[in-house]
Amino acid sequence: RKIADKSYSPTTWQIKFNLNTVTSKKYKLRLSIAASNHSDLQIQINDLNAIKPVFEVYNLGDNSTIARRGIHDLHQLFSIDVNSYLLVLGDNRVYLKQAMFGNEFCGLLYDYLRIEAP
Repeated sequence: RKIADKSYSPTTWQIKFNLNTVTSKKYKLRLSIAASNHSDLQIQINDLNAIKPVFEVYNLGDNSTIARRGIHDLHQLFSIDVNSYLLVLGDNRVYLKQAMFGNEFCGLLYDYLRIEAP
């Protein structure tokens, strides 16, 4: 995200979903990354300010797809365990944070996100 002084700051996406029931076993969060360039990804569930992310990965990709200079990317699929105590009945949120900042070419594109009940 570009800010007033023409520098770039980390960006957070928020995905909202609703649960009618919560089972007391581990859920699976499936995340497909379609493109990434010099990015750090952090994932939080329902608490954006939690001290420790549910999942994090550093230095995702080094390619030209985000700059639209080619099709040189590697599809990445992540399967993440989510403890049921992080989920609530009703409205829930998954936060995806592209945590690295630098220039306009630092970023990632996700293809899909799916949460699976046990």
